Amino acid sequence: MRLTIVRHARAGSKRAWEGDDELRPLDELGRVQAAALAPRLAAAARPVRRVISSPALRCVQTVQPLADLVGVPVETWDALGPNAGAAAVRTALGHPAFDDVVLCTHGEVLRPLLRTLRRRGLGRDNASLHGRLLLVKGSAWLVTISPDGAVSSFEHLTPH
Repeated sequence: MRLTIVRHARAGSKRAWEGDDELRPLDELGRVQAAALAPRLAAAARPVRRVISSPALRCVQTVQPLADLVGVPVETWDALGPNAGAAAVRTALGHPAFDDVVLCTHGEVLRPLLRTLRRRGLGRDNASLHGRLLLVKGSAWLVTISPDGAVSSFEHLTPH
């Protein structure tokens, strides 16, 4: 099973934003990151069947260029929101409904998910897979999960 997990692109300072955090948009750099990520994900050696995002505007804006490029809508899923935890994404790991799906979420979800992936074998052979680097805004993880639930391949795409 192949799954792509994206951390939303840069959206400026959470502390400086005065409105509802769900409505905090990408900043100028974040829009550039999202535009650059779309063709990279579309050209990856996997099709994109669905694009599912946290309902937060910054997440939707991060994957909208990809959705436009591959001709699918952005679906929103509350379980990818910043306060949802990683349980829903853990459920997606290995579930056939999420094969060739791109998920966009937040660092708050990705940190515990990274621990789960490490337990499933991520990084055993690669000490350079440091958490801080893997959690850069605007980056993506291309993950392949074997039938036994182990991480069989992992590629990290950093933003340009």
